[in-house]
Parts: sequence; structure tokens; C-alpha cells
Amino acid sequence: MIKAKEFEKYMESSGVVSDPEFGEIVDLLILLPIMIEEEYSAKRVDTVSMVYTTVDGYQVRLTHQVRTPNTPEGTEFIYYFGKA
Repeated sequence: MIKAKEFEKYMESSGVVSDPEFGEIVDLLILLPIMIEEEYSAKRVDTVSMVYTTVDGYQVRLTHQVRTPNTPEGTEFIYYFGKA
């Protein structure tokens, strides 16, 4: 399992989902169970927010935008990662 220490360099980070850091965060989070998942719908982009718990009990949140049928081509999707 993953401990909170492995997320230290990513805490309170944000950017676009095409950033390498986003992929690194997701690669770590995929090893943790999702505790809470929420989706917020909008016309052009949706937002997904997930809370994970590390093996040492620390909760982290990843929030990111996702495509909808109405998303214009070329849209960049943003993310935020930090303490839940």
C-alpha cells in the first residue's frame, strides 16, 4: 500500500491533465481504494472529485475535469490534488 509520504511532492498541486505530474499522481492513486467519489455536471465539462485514504490513514483528494458531449475540441482539462 501507499503511504502519505509518497504524495508530499504533489500536495496542493494543480495544472492540466496532460502534465506528467497528473499521470504520476494517478499512477499512485490507482493503488488506493476510493473512499468518496463525486461528480459535478456542467454543460461544457464535468468535474470528478475522489477521496482516497493511504495505508497510514491520510486522506487525499484528486479533482479533475472530464469531457462531455458538449466539450469544444481543444479544451484543456484542469486538475487539483491535495489534502481531503
